[in-house]
Amino acid sequence: MQCNWLPDANFLIQLFLLGAVVWYAVETRTIRIVSQKQIEKSQNQIELSQQQVEASQQQVETSQKPCLTFEVNERSPSGDDEGDQVIAPSSEGHYLQLKNLGFGPAFNVRYKFIPNANASQTPLTGSLNYVPLGDPTRLSVLFGNIRNSKWDVEVDYQSASGRGYKTVITVDGPVMTNIIHRQIKETQLSG
Repeated sequence: MQCNWLPDANFLIQLFLLGAVVWYAVETRTIRIVSQKQIEKSQNQIELSQQQVEASQQQVETSQKPCLTFEVNERSPSGDDEGDQVIAPSSEGHYLQLKNLGFGPAFNVRYKFIPNANASQTPLTGSLNYVPLGDPTRLSVLFGNIRNSKWDVEVDYQSASGRGYKTVITVDGPVMTNIIHRQIKETQLSG
């Protein structure tokens, strides 16, 4: 007696196995797609979290950012000096003074007076460990040294968080004619 049903059964079993393989492939593909979407969402959440951290750090930095300039007096009514801001020397020896108008102390302050018009003058340099808020801090440069000359003054310093800043002031005699304040990269801090 011959088994005529055996080829039919074998075909049905192979058809069932083919269906199982197709189902497994579809399910595996679905799992892969869902996993990719979850990874993309996780990466987006990480990027948003990093943006929030950067925004928070920027807010903290803004709340403690120093801004250095010279101590100044308003221009005299007689009009002897042109410009709005006349540099005010210290009362105890006529030294120049830096004043911190920012929101936090300045650390590792380095300053350099570069002659603008007279190349025979020597650049004047110095440093301070700290410039507090509000009160003028005396420099080692005498007011008389800059009184009748043009200078570009570069002041490099750091905030409490270590971010670097530079103030560049153009001085024509005793008058501040231009001031630029900007954040700089740590590697740009002059030594």
